[in-house]
Amino acid sequence: TFMSKAALPTNAIGSWCCGMAMEYMMQRFPEKRHDVTNYPETLLMLVCCGWTSKTLELLEEEAVLRVVNCWGTTVEHRLYTQLGAASIHVFCGKLCYAVSSDFAKVDEDGIGGIVPGCGCNRELVQEIVDDLNARQDGCGKAAQRRQQAFLHDVLNRLKVQALVMLDHFNIQYPPDATTVARLFGQSPPE
Repeated sequence: TFMSKAALPTNAIGSWCCGMAMEYMMQRFPEKRHDVTNYPETLLMLVCCGWTSKTLELLEEEAVLRVVNCWGTTVEHRLYTQLGAASIHVFCGKLCYAVSSDFAKVDEDGIGGIVPGCGCNRELVQEIVDDLNARQDGCGKAAQRRQQAFLHDVLNRLKVQALVMLDHFNIQYPPDATTVARLFGQSPPE
């Protein structure tokens, strides 16, 4: 539920602002699931591995590549913070498209990547690349850097505000020995 600043006690306003800003720095994305089964590859491997299906699941904090065939299931998890940029790889005389990412890189010879369907669905490949890049930017290292910069700014402001408050209320910092003895008695902090 949303609370207005007026409903909060004065000392909670800084916490409210900080929490709201932090919430919006890490973007939220809907979960998505893409069937990225490569049909030509599956047909070639049908005799030894049976039908192989591949699914790319884009969850809240991670991407999951799941490969299922008659030998079992392999699942690879990758946090968006660990995910580099995804790109489109064009091959077969500009007729086929693949997703090149940390899950499946396209090597120097142009082999590899995630090739959904028969490889000719540029729109699906573009959608996957856009989704991965948006999540990497919104939840990955860039978002963490934005959060760190924001927290650094908040801490610098608090440092200045603390000094102004000490001066305004005529509070000596660090306190003198008399004040420490009065506050802590026989066991002052070290």
